[in-house]
Amino acid sequence: PAMIRKIHLAKCLNEGDWDAVRKDINLRPVEGVNGNNTDEEILEKLAKFGITPEAVTLWGTGKPMREFLWSEEMADASVHVLLNVDFKQTYDASKKNADGITEIRNCHINVGTGKEVSIREVAEKIMKE
Repeated sequence: PAMIRKIHLAKCLNEGDWDAVRKDINLRPVEGVNGNNTDEEILEKLAKFGITPEAVTLWGTGKPMREFLWSEEMADASVHVLLNVDFKQTYDASKKNADGITEIRNCHINVGTGKEVSIREVAEKIMKE
């Protein structure tokens, strides 16, 4: 979300859309700077975070890979798990720890697309929009 916001703000600055810039920073002020500040104060504060009308500076190499999932897909997967997974399979009632508590196996359910993209690829896709 921070990367999307940075690119959005830089695009608005580049296009001279000060109404959009002010609307954004009124919703989420940046270190005390909001839409009531002067253009110069806003530009100075955003530049501190690599946001200018000419460019956006994103930190890092862009090489880390991430897998993205739409929130509604996650909700669907959660409902599926609740309706279809027998959680009795996650533990063995006969196995207890020293305190007599049933040990739960280290289990998880991985929900994902199986396709990873680099942070750089994500940034480039956002900039195209």
